[in-house]
Amino acid sequence: MTSLMPGITGHIEEAISGHGKVQALSNAVSRTGSPKMIDIVEEITDSTFINVTCNCWSSDFSAVKCVLSIGLEKLKQCQTALKHDLMTDADMQFLAKVMKLVVLAMNLLQGKTTIYIGNVTPTITGVKSKLDQTTDRAVESLVSALFAGINSRFQAVLSDKEHLVASILHPQFKLNF
Repeated sequence: MTSLMPGITGHIEEAISGHGKVQALSNAVSRTGSPKMIDIVEEITDSTFINVTCNCWSSDFSAVKCVLSIGLEKLKQCQTALKHDLMTDADMQFLAKVMKLVVLAMNLLQGKTTIYIGNVTPTITGVKSKLDQTTDRAVESLVSALFAGINSRFQAVLSDKEHLVASILHPQFKLNF
């Protein structure tokens, strides 16, 4: 299997760990899960958990946002009650800091009505800047791998004069990126 972002494959297990635990919890409380599991999670969290759908990738992040709003302690209670692997602090930090940043950029770039070629370079540059500012050691290796993957994948776009001119001419960005 080829990676869309070469360079992150060595650290993919770290990302999959946290995301996999969110997916396992989501599967347990989805419509196909047992009503008993749904009741256990709702009793602990005082909320309904988001069901992930395969036709909308951002619903995946909605489930992550739900997990982040629940908090680590309640999440661990749910996972213990359901006999799932427990979420770690590093898993939560990755979901909160790194995944959120990437999802926001992807949402911007997949816009239906207001996406232009001039949005690409500033958005990628902004993601790289935010990743570069990340100082948390728990996600440091994953951030550096993601940074390297973005550089590798988007090097041609970032150095392309047409993309740069489009960004400069875009009224939202001009020379501010």
